[in-house]
Amino acid sequence: MLTYSISGIQSSLSLMEKAAHEIQKGAKGDLVKSQVDMIRAEHSLRANIAVLKTADIMHKSLIDILV
Repeated sequence: MLTYSISGIQSSLSLMEKAAHEIQKGAKGDLVKSQVDMIRAEHSLRANIAVLKTADIMHKSLIDILV
């Protein structure tokens, strides 16, 4: 689960970087698509961070049960 959330975070950050670059280009690019990509990347990033936090809590609970 940790590997998937970290991979998702990396993908989200990559999409954000690409969208930011497109937004910076302004009129030469498709601003609406770039803004939608930025919002999508933000939601994906937040979701993957939540998964990472939940996995951390689960691992700590498992350690507490086993110890």
